[in-house]
Amino acid sequence: MTAAPTELSKAKSPRMIPVSKRARRPEGTQPEVPDHEILRAIGTGSYGEVWLARSATGAYRAVKVVWREDFEDERTFTREFEGILSYEPIARGIPGLVHILHVGQKTGELPYYYYVMELADDAYTGIHIEPDDYVPRTLQSDMQLYGMHPMPLDYVLEVGSQLAHALAGLHAEDLTHRDIKPANVVFVNSRAKLADVGFVARGNKRSYVGTEGYIPPDGPGTPRADVYALAKVLYEMSTGKDRLDFPELPTEIPEGTNHRIWQDFNNIICAAAEPHVGKDSITSALVLADKLDDLRHFAPGVRKKRRKPAKTAKNHNTKHYWLIGVLLVGFILAAAAHFVPQNMRERVQLAVAALCGQTLPPTAEGAAEAPTEEALPTPQEDISVLVQ
Repeated sequence: MTAAPTELSKAKSPRMIPVSKRARRPEGTQPEVPDHEILRAIGTGSYGEVWLARSATGAYRAVKVVWREDFEDERTFTREFEGILSYEPIARGIPGLVHILHVGQKTGELPYYYYVMELADDAYTGIHIEPDDYVPRTLQSDMQLYGMHPMPLDYVLEVGSQLAHALAGLHAEDLTHRDIKPANVVFVNSRAKLADVGFVARGNKRSYVGTEGYIPPDGPGTPRADVYALAKVLYEMSTGKDRLDFPELPTEIPEGTNHRIWQDFNNIICAAAEPHVGKDSITSALVLADKLDDLRHFAPGVRKKRRKPAKTAKNHNTKHYWLIGVLLVGFILAAAAHFVPQNMRERVQLAVAALCGQTLPPTAEGAAEAPTEEALPTPQEDISVLVQ
C-alpha cells in the first residue's frame, strides 16, 4: 500500500528512491488528491499532467500532477515546486492570474506533488461544465473560433489590459511567467487569466525556457521578456497572423474599427515587441497596461469629459472618514507585520527539503518552522493548457 497524500505543512518525507530503482507507474495511473474525485485527464506534457476533478463541495477543479519518476534530475523536479510555493500566496490577490487553491504531495514508491487550481470555462458551454465533454477555453481556442482572422479591437484591448495588469502584479513580486502564449491564457468566468504557472520563477532565474517566437533576442526570464511575449500575443490577436510574421500587417481589419485607435494600438505593440530595446521601447508591464487602458477609455488625443461630483458637506466629511480609515489600516498592517513570518525564501527552502527527504540545519534563531499551508468562445489543437 502506498502512502497517502500529505499536506506540505505536515510532510515528513523519507529520502527519495533513486530513479533507476523505482517502479514505473502504469499508464493512466490516477493521482490521489484529498477531498477530490479525479474524473479524467484533460492535458499532458513534458512537465506533468492536468486532471479534471470534483471537490467535496461539488465544484470542478483542475489538478496538475508532477511525478518524480518523469525526471532524471531532482533539481528539475523541484524547480516548478519552488515556483508554485512563491506564486500561490501572490496569485490570490491578482485577478488576472489563475488561483491555486491547494498544494500537496505524496511520498513513497511513486512520489509526486500536485496543486489544485480554479478550472477554466468550457470552450463551448462557458461556465456550464459537462465532465465527459469538457474542453478548456483558452485564448488559442478563441482565435481558432475566429478563423485566425483579426479580432475586434475592443476585445483585444480588454484582454490585453487584463493580462498586462496581471503581469505587472507578478513582476512587482520579483516573479516572471516565462511562457506567455495563447495556449497559456485561459478564461475563468469569462475573464482572461495567465495559466501554466509551472515556469514561474524568481527574476534571477535565467534558464532558457519558453516558446519560439515569444522569446526576445536578449533571452527569456525577465520582465521585459514577458512584456515582449504578451505584445506578440496581442499582435496575433489583432492581425490574425503568426507571431513570426511580426511586424507585417493585415490587408483588412474588422469592420467598424476606429483607424486612428488601431494605429495607436499598433504603435504600442511595435514598441513592446521591438527585438532590441531602444529609447522608445516598452519594457514595463505597468506601462503597457496604462497605454492599453488609455486606448480603452479615451479617444486618441482627446480626453473624455467626466462629470464632477457636486461639492457637498457630505463629500467634505468623507475626507475625514478616509483619514481615519488610512490610520486604522496602518495600525492593522503594523500589528500584522509583527506576527506574520517574514522570511518567505526560508519557507520555500524548508518545503523543498521536505519534498526531497532532506533536513535543513536550524537557523541562528532556533529550529526553523515548517511552512504552513494556507487555505486558500472552441476546439483547440493543443489542450495541454496548463502543462506545456
